[in-house]
Amino acid sequence: MNKYSQKLAYILLLGSVLVNPHSTLAADATVDPAFNASIMSAQMSESNAVAVNELVPAGPADARYTTSRIVTAYSSTPDQCDSTPFITANGTHVHDGIIAANWLKFGTRVRIPEMFGDKVFIVADRMNPRFDDRADIWMNDRQSAMNFGLRRLTIEVL
Repeated sequence: MNKYSQKLAYILLLGSVLVNPHSTLAADATVDPAFNASIMSAQMSESNAVAVNELVPAGPADARYTTSRIVTAYSSTPDQCDSTPFITANGTHVHDGIIAANWLKFGTRVRIPEMFGDKVFIVADRMNPRFDDRADIWMNDRQSAMNFGLRRLTIEVL
């Protein structure tokens, strides 16, 4: 591939990410097998926030590993997402307990004990590729997301 072709391919890829940042990421993503059953049950319940945490109870000894990452928050507004702000990158509807993380498979369960105690989050969304080392927690409203800000926190990957 010559330099011109490489530049053209890069521009096309960049353009597709700017138009729909989730499209190129969702295509090559894999899903944790335990995720399908838990997300289906969560979507059928009246309160997804309660269902997700009841479906994936976690204790301190079950973390596979911990990592220190920058964590931010987002809400379902078109300027923070794409043209379908209430649909995650893996096709589910947003609800409490959703987290976006490009560095983890869809369905991976994580905890952030410094901020949320034993609450378990499920990876169901993606961020812009330039934030491939961060995590982004979905929040119900824009003000809560803004108040959360940017923090370096320890994440337990379950």
